[in-house]
Amino acid sequence: MGIKLGNGKWATKEDELLAYRVIEGKYFNRSFDFARSSTTTRVNKDGYIEDVPSDTARIDFADSVDGALLTEPASTNLITYPISFGNNYWTKSGASIEGDSSTAGSELVTNGSFATDTDWTKGTGWSIGSGVATYTGTTDSNLGQSSVATVGTFVLLEYEVTSSSIDGTLDLSSSSFKGAYYSLNKSVGTHQFYIEVSTYSTLNIRVRSNTTGTISIDNVSVKEVQGFEAPKVDGSGGFEREAYKLVEDTSNGIHRIYSPNITVSVDTLYSSSVYAKKGERSWFSIHISDSTAGKDVWFDLDNGEVGTEDSGINGKITPMADGWYRCSVTWEDATKTTNRSYIYLADADNSDTYTGDGTSGLYIAYAQLEESDYASSLMLPTTEGSTTSRVGDVVNNAGNQSLFSNVNSSGTLYAEIAANSDDLTGRYISLSDGTTNNYADIYYSSLSNYINMRVYSGGVQQASEKIPVRDISDFHKIAVRWAVDDFS
Repeated sequence: MGIKLGNGKWATKEDELLAYRVIEGKYFNRSFDFARSSTTTRVNKDGYIEDVPSDTARIDFADSVDGALLTEPASTNLITYPISFGNNYWTKSGASIEGDSSTAGSELVTNGSFATDTDWTKGTGWSIGSGVATYTGTTDSNLGQSSVATVGTFVLLEYEVTSSSIDGTLDLSSSSFKGAYYSLNKSVGTHQFYIEVSTYSTLNIRVRSNTTGTISIDNVSVKEVQGFEAPKVDGSGGFEREAYKLVEDTSNGIHRIYSPNITVSVDTLYSSSVYAKKGERSWFSIHISDSTAGKDVWFDLDNGEVGTEDSGINGKITPMADGWYRCSVTWEDATKTTNRSYIYLADADNSDTYTGDGTSGLYIAYAQLEESDYASSLMLPTTEGSTTSRVGDVVNNAGNQSLFSNVNSSGTLYAEIAANSDDLTGRYISLSDGTTNNYADIYYSSLSNYINMRVYSGGVQQASEKIPVRDISDFHKIAVRWAVDDFS
């Protein structure tokens, strides 16, 4: 007698995971009771991330072409803006975030060509004429237009500087899109900026702290854009544009993006992950700041391989669809009570300090930081701004004493399993009568890279075995067979 589950042929429905058992060559339906009170995600057969409703078992194909039942404990994504990398939650240093210009929608600015002296609110020193807006003065002053964009969107701002001799700076004022000063290019030419509209719908272009000179601008444009195609599908199979491009600037130094400080616990295992796809750059690193020097793991998006790993931190790269990879690092936080998630662009393995060209970068999506010894399935919020939690999976009632009462003199316990990590904690799969007197189980224990089995009857151990393997995080097919005085 054995319970058959999976082997590439899966059947799930709400509250149940279907299986069957074989007794003397006859097949009998059997189902597991399944519960999870929150939605979550899995990787489907095509390599895309997919939402899974609450109380529905997840068959995950991230590490197996045949699929595997994915059961996980509760966890929380501590990053509160895991999707919107353009948000000022993320600090950009030597780099910027771009959306997908091909998704640009309709024009949101009225009279951006300054064909008439209308539609714009002009501060002191600003004038409109001859098809341009010109500033001449000695004080801070805005050129503005209200209700241009919708808060919560990502826009492409474009404008042309036709002449410039000001001593001061050009920026978006603190009463504009981001609610903070945002530096703009004042040199002659056409300039583009990708900006998340996080605070105000008003566009205010400001000349600040100049003492002499003038500046003229033309062809001001604002269009809403989305991100690039990320490795996620909705219920209809369509893509969601939730990836963004991390682009280096022209400085000689580090090109990175990072989160604010996040509260963590010392002597605790954490995992940080992000989905990445190569652009002009194919190397990047995930950096953690647990020690004064920091630690990194480098990832090669050309070959799908982990590069250099600093001591005390372990990396993993998992292929997805369309050139995407999930890249993660796991480490034990030994010294700090706060930490950040860092993503560094790199020009080669173990090299994150270089002179950028201003246009090269790679694509990133879905950041996650969690207290865990591995990067668990993706947790995304319905609305960003707070942490996102997943409750644990519960699978019960695959069998009971009544079910096995007529056949418990012999049987087989079979599983195709992989450990999340070799962390020396006990993890068990067992069949029993509900007591510790009569059971068979397969388990991981405090012995590194061993798979164990044992059979108890009447409270007495009848058989046991410890099997060494190269890596328990690889999938193994394990079967324990028992009959009277016969075990294998």
